[in-house]
Amino acid sequence: MNNHSFKTLILLFISIHFFSQLSAKVTYYSDLKVTEDELGNVLQWATSMESNTKHFVIEKSTDNVAFSEVGTLDAHVNSNENKSYFFVDVALSTSNAKHYYRLRQVDLDGTFSHGKVASLTKKLSNHFLMENIQFSETPDKYILSYKSLVAGEMNLDILNTNDRSVVHTETYTASVGFHNIQLDMTHLDAGDYELVFTLASERETIAIHKASTVNTPNSMMSRKATNKVNRN
Repeated sequence: MNNHSFKTLILLFISIHFFSQLSAKVTYYSDLKVTEDELGNVLQWATSMESNTKHFVIEKSTDNVAFSEVGTLDAHVNSNENKSYFFVDVALSTSNAKHYYRLRQVDLDGTFSHGKVASLTKKLSNHFLMENIQFSETPDKYILSYKSLVAGEMNLDILNTNDRSVVHTETYTASVGFHNIQLDMTHLDAGDYELVFTLASERETIAIHKASTVNTPNSMMSRKATNKVNRN
């Protein structure tokens, strides 16, 4: 064997060894399952073994043919223990809409494979979704962003968290699409409140902490809706 052939053999061995180390394998402890929640569709699955697995891409379809990406979760790369995964699809939809989901498991080398398809027919409508809240001019004024599938009258009740009393009420004209709401809480004392939005027989709640005017804006904290109720 000449020197050139020997080098070629060594390189071939190294390449085979390298790619064999990157080859991924996933054993599922439980396949993808989809259940319905007030805020959206809940996807859950679990693995019992992962080898060189980079991440999971959640794909969604309305016809079980054309799928699009709706989210990504990092994998544990290498694991011989049961690992559980959880993802919530909060996309808007009406009742009786059927959704299909599947996992695209991506390896460290970029190759991927698809898992089994799971489907769900919604019983609850999710016509609107409060997506974001941020400061406007001062810590007393906010901009709230929402998406809606329907047009109509949106009611807002602001509740004092301590005694559950309604301290302020407003009504907005909601239209289909993505919009912003200007909210002025200047007249309210610093403290914890709940913003309760109602539209199309649905209710969504956002918890918010209004900072004192002597504090910095960083003392204000908000979180996305923790409660979605259909009143049909």
